[in-house]
Amino acid sequence: MTKNCCKYNSDRIYTEGVLYKIKTNIVNLLMENENIFKLLWYVDWKIDPLKQDISDEIISDIVTQFTPTHELNPNCRIFATSFVGTTEDRQIAQLRIYPKKIYANGKHFADYYINIDVIVHNSVEYYHGGHIRKEELVDLIIQTLNGKSTELIRDLELKGVDFADTKGGFDISTIVFRTEVGSTGIC
Repeated sequence: MTKNCCKYNSDRIYTEGVLYKIKTNIVNLLMENENIFKLLWYVDWKIDPLKQDISDEIISDIVTQFTPTHELNPNCRIFATSFVGTTEDRQIAQLRIYPKKIYANGKHFADYYINIDVIVHNSVEYYHGGHIRKEELVDLIIQTLNGKSTELIRDLELKGVDFADTKGGFDISTIVFRTEVGSTGIC
């Protein structure tokens, strides 16, 4: 759905504050599907994570990147940067939300592409019953986000999924969504 929310004509497309808003709204949308958080949190292959309970406190901890003393939260599983495969290795199932590209779409609008990397260490790729954790996460994220509003001009639109990346023992799938910004930036 496209919204016409530009209140004035401008010769510039504004992106200030857009990335923060997109990431925050994506995380809020993801929080509506607790199964995503169960798959990120419960990594013992002997149990079915989808049959486990998960508290609001754990979900909050999973999306909190830093502790009150500004140290990396070891329980964080959702990051606002691309994967580097170093200090975050202890989060063996995680999501990365970051901008991919901005393409001008005429004078007043731009297509804004966001990547969501689903990263799962090879040691926890499978869980109880032979299910593949990364594929389940990709499916749940698409179901949760595709067509949903991030309060920008266009709702999130799935543009593709790349299943074929590996880095340092981690399997990575990248989900690409598109939204749109305009000459007024955030609408």
